[in-house]
Formats: sequence, C-alpha cells, structure tokens
Amino acid sequence: MGIDESSVNKAMTRMDDAKTRFEDISSDLRSESDEGSVNVDSPSTEVQKCQRAIELYAKSLLDFSGVQYPTKHQIPIEDDSIKNSIRAIRSEYGDEAAENAYRVFLIASLWGSIYPGTEYGIVGLSPDDGFETKDAEMAFNHADEVRLTTNGIIFLGFSDYNDD
Repeated sequence: MGIDESSVNKAMTRMDDAKTRFEDISSDLRSESDEGSVNVDSPSTEVQKCQRAIELYAKSLLDFSGVQYPTKHQIPIEDDSIKNSIRAIRSEYGDEAAENAYRVFLIASLWGSIYPGTEYGIVGLSPDDGFETKDAEMAFNHADEVRLTTNGIIFLGFSDYNDD
C-alpha cells in the first residue's frame, strides 16, 4: 500500500474512464440554460450516469493510494480500503487532501447506495418512477464536485511522479 508512480499511473487510467462517463452525462445537465431550468428525458438514466462517474472517480482515489478494494459498485464507507486510502493520502499530502478524499468517498457511498434503484427499479416500479429532474441535477452537482476534487488530489501525485 502506498502512493507511488505505479499507483498514480493506475489512477490516471481510471480517471480517464471516469471522465468518459462524466462526459456522457446529458449536456442539458452540464450546461446552464438561459431560463435556468433543465429538462432531461430520463432522470434516472442521468442519475445513473452520474453515479457511475462518481464511483469511478472514487475508485481512482483507491487506485491512487495503492490499496486493494472490493470489485463491486458500492464500497461501504467503513470498508478498510477506504480507511487505508485516506491514511495514505493524509500521510503523503496532509489533512486537507485527506478530508477532501473523505468527502469524495462519502458522496460515492451516498450515490452508490441507490445504484440498484437507478438500474432496475423496485417492486414493479421503473427507475424513472423514483427520480425527478432535480435529482439528476443534484447527482450532477455531486459528480462535478467529485471530479474536481479527485483531479486535484491525483494531480498532487502526478506532479510528484511526472518528469515532464
């Protein structure tokens, strides 16, 4: 466990995947409309896209810190992999970076907990029966925050291990 050139490179690869997911989010959510209102065809689909981007950004922090983690959509906030990741980030980059990583993992845990509902629905109700456009907007805001925060943390390591 630990942050090194290999873990930084692995995190950068995972972040590329997360960026692709983030860019797949509806342009209606990614840009402000003149009227300030947003309308999406399927709020649950947009929530799911945001959730997947958040998940990949959080996993890029786990890759960054060199910890092993379960291969599942939701990693509980109390999982040792998350604790060890925060410890590694704190050790290398201090309390502020650790607090930022913690927030990323909290947001990922929050949105990860609703993954089955966004994918399958429940008891005969479709995913869109449970989500409104405002939910997609909130998911997007969290995805954007996680994107920016994760980029900032991983850039610290990239700066340390990149000769260019």
